[in-house]
Amino acid sequence: MQAFVNSVVVVVASCVLNVIISCMAAYGFEKKLFPGRNFIFQIYMVSLMIPGQVTMIPLFVIMRNLGLLNTRTALVITMIGAFSVFLVKQFMNGVPDELIESAQVDGCPEYRIFIQIVMPLLKPVVVTLIVFTFISAWNDFLWPLIAATETEKYTLTVALSVLKTQYSVNYGLIMAGSLITFIFPFILYIFLQKQFVQGIALGGVKG
Repeated sequence: MQAFVNSVVVVVASCVLNVIISCMAAYGFEKKLFPGRNFIFQIYMVSLMIPGQVTMIPLFVIMRNLGLLNTRTALVITMIGAFSVFLVKQFMNGVPDELIESAQVDGCPEYRIFIQIVMPLLKPVVVTLIVFTFISAWNDFLWPLIAATETEKYTLTVALSVLKTQYSVNYGLIMAGSLITFIFPFILYIFLQKQFVQGIALGGVKG
């Protein structure tokens, strides 16, 4: 039960944090002019070519030095990546600059432009990002296995892996846990399928 709670907390926090940070970063890259914008975004793109396994040891050292090992925070932070920013930025190409300029002429503060004008237009890609983040965080195994060494901090995937020992295997318990692991992403996709496909399609066209 504790592993299920850990997974739910990590997934929800990852989705919320990833959406907020990715949308804000994409808005800055796409709609704002600042020195080095293109160079910084190119660094983002280059980071997509680095396999996650390569960064495991440096990430572990960083988390240890920050005292975040065996915490849910360490599992949430790693879900924020350059792909999310790239996905939202490609979709944000289709947000008319005239809407933002009109709001600025009317004296609308920057935070209201972002929250009340830009964010509602990003609904399809936000749903897509939530689905991607949910599946990635829910099914993640390697990093939680490394970052969480205490049983109380195990996520569902790690907890399922330790049910199989060298001398015995409880197949019934493993199958029950596997069903729980599968059913929640499946239900999420069924309810958000239309918005998910729309976000992928529009993001590809506008990119």
